[in-house]
Amino acid sequence: MSQNHSPLFRNFSARLALLAVTLVPASAWAYRPFDGTDADVAKLGEFELEFQPAGYLSAPSGSAVVAPDFVANFGLLPRWELVVEGRGIWPRSAARASLQELGVFGKHVIVEGILQDAPGMSVATEVGPLLPGIHGDSGFGGHAAVLVSRGGAAGILHGNGAFQWTRQGHPAALASIIAEANQALPLRPVAEVGAMAVKGTGLSYSGLFGAILTANPELAFDLAIKGTIAPSERIWELRLGVTWTRRMWTRG
Repeated sequence: MSQNHSPLFRNFSARLALLAVTLVPASAWAYRPFDGTDADVAKLGEFELEFQPAGYLSAPSGSAVVAPDFVANFGLLPRWELVVEGRGIWPRSAARASLQELGVFGKHVIVEGILQDAPGMSVATEVGPLLPGIHGDSGFGGHAAVLVSRGGAAGILHGNGAFQWTRQGHPAALASIIAEANQALPLRPVAEVGAMAVKGTGLSYSGLFGAILTANPELAFDLAIKGTIAPSERIWELRLGVTWTRRMWTRG
């Protein structure tokens, strides 16, 4: 950080950097408005953008606008997608913003199931580097996850388990469980519980409640509130975003 910033800003920026590592699993877990994701990928030739134009994060150390929060998914191969993500943080206590949680990942469906219109459980993996941010985390890290999805007429569950090497050079373990009502409903309630353990930092727990409104097969809106219990403080976050899907090309 620049030496011209106040101690309050430096302290808050440090707290936000910690949040980016310990509270929001900085992975390519791409499924708005969750931290976790499902065991599915964009179809071949399909582009999917998960975008939050503005959200809000409140913590005892300060507050910030989260904008933009984006995940871009590219269906480049059958059962494979390329994922690019990042998260903008605008602290209210200073003018300088940061772009954090940057990463590039490959996600692959290894077992086709309910999410691929087949019987049984869907299973996917996701692997890739965590990249340095802009005015944020400066180090590199790594991420490897196993994702499973299973459900029925009433709804569906998505389970996520991952190991990370954080940008600060610490091993971390992550877990997340998502519950959502039947995806055929135009407006469905959703929830998520998660936990993350980072060596030298401690254990954090989180809970998210919200809803997803599907306008059409290519457009959906989401709204959620997330609360996190961290070793040093309690954090609240408001999330509001959109998911837009577009087929860019078809197999020749």
